[in-house]
Amino acid sequence: MVYAFEKRAIDLSLACLALLILIPFLPFIALAIWLDSGPPVFYRQERVGINGKRFRILKLRTMLDDEQVTRVGRFLRRTHLDELPQLWNIVKGEMSLVGPRPERPEYVERFEKEIPNYPLRHTVKPGLAGWAIVQRGYETSAEDALIKLPYDLYYVDHQSFGFDMLILARTLIKSLRS
Repeated sequence: MVYAFEKRAIDLSLACLALLILIPFLPFIALAIWLDSGPPVFYRQERVGINGKRFRILKLRTMLDDEQVTRVGRFLRRTHLDELPQLWNIVKGEMSLVGPRPERPEYVERFEKEIPNYPLRHTVKPGLAGWAIVQRGYETSAEDALIKLPYDLYYVDHQSFGFDMLILARTLIKSLRS
């Protein structure tokens, strides 16, 4: 109970602080996206969150309609800046700073049929950063989901303030090295 309160308080404070720091840069990033590939600047996609509840994740658009990554999109993905609007999902309580990455519903349905214990990862809020991402990266193929699941389940079983801080620190270091 105390951990859940601490986690939400940290999520809100750090997400709000990050938004305050990053909002001045957003118009420039939006202009770069617009000049490179036109509108829209933001991209919404349905994802599966805690207890299987669906929500719409917010990202900066990095691809064209034909699934081709744009020039600006390559930079945004490499630096993970495309993920910054998800801070709003955290403020809204749909996500946390740390947890398993949220998947698209069609992948969840497939993975739940193919991978034993996959639904257990939905017993916590999905996160912007996660133990599986720190260990294995951002790939989302079925094979990758199988490889990442033990890391997600380890997080579910061992989540704590200290573990969250370790994951955030490693994520920050990894992002700065990109």
